[in-house]
Amino acid sequence: WLPAARPQPGTAYPTNGALMVAVAAALAPDRLTIAGIDLYRHPAGRYPGDAEAADGYGRQHSLDSDLAVIRAALAGYRGEVTILGEALAASLAAADDQSGCEA
Repeated sequence: WLPAARPQPGTAYPTNGALMVAVAAALAPDRLTIAGIDLYRHPAGRYPGDAEAADGYGRQHSLDSDLAVIRAALAGYRGEVTILGEALAASLAAADDQSGCEA
């Protein structure tokens, strides 16, 4: 997962949430539950309850970068994965459908 977590110059950096999934997978527990990653698609906005926060990813991050890091981390993980949250589960499934791979 490390190469995917270190983007090339000019590319987006993964968010802390994506990096934490990579760290958790690298620790190789028997089970991994991923929750709270909505890819900034929460109906109430980027930070629900904060009317001042701009919606969506910040300039230095991107959806593609986060999904690449999470997919790479989970590809090498051999335990049981539970994803709580429709946004991440659907995005990973859509990426799998496009690539013809299984998560």
